[in-house]
Amino acid sequence: MALREEGLAHIETVGRKLLTFSRQSSRHPSHININEEIRLVLSLLAYRLEQKRISVQTELDEQLPPVFADGQLIQEVLMNLLINSYDAVAEQGRVIIRSGRQSDDRIFVSIADDGPGVPPEMIEKIFDPFFTTKGEGEGTGLGLSVSLGIVEAHDGELTVSSRPGETVFTIILPIAANEERHENSAD
Repeated sequence: MALREEGLAHIETVGRKLLTFSRQSSRHPSHININEEIRLVLSLLAYRLEQKRISVQTELDEQLPPVFADGQLIQEVLMNLLINSYDAVAEQGRVIIRSGRQSDDRIFVSIADDGPGVPPEMIEKIFDPFFTTKGEGEGTGLGLSVSLGIVEAHDGELTVSSRPGETVFTIILPIAANEERHENSAD
């Protein structure tokens, strides 16, 4: 039994490294406005959200500096997180998306929903490849793992907090000036 668990842990580690590596090698970063990426993803999901009558509230800091990131990959992360919220909330549920300054050199985006929450014993596994809280055949269990790999490839963090009636995913990314200094020091 212990050998089996060790083998699964090894497979998960290899899978995560492969996902992260594949995302890093295909990055095309540029200066992006994170709020524009949020609005774009929301427009792509608008019909789906309206069909389930989900209320989406945005509290976006319009004074945020740009981040140096691959816009398409950041859109993929936002899409994964919003689809998870969509799946978690009941009809007429609520999702709140916030953006702001985390610190002098980092911004954050948080996506909170009023779904049932994630049990504490599942939180520690939530970013593991192939782990899903969805029913059989409803999810691959790769969305959050891929999202974590993308965010980490951008020198960022992806965190989750949950309690009954609320789950919040937070993306933290460095602002563009910090990324540029890092690149120039490598020359």
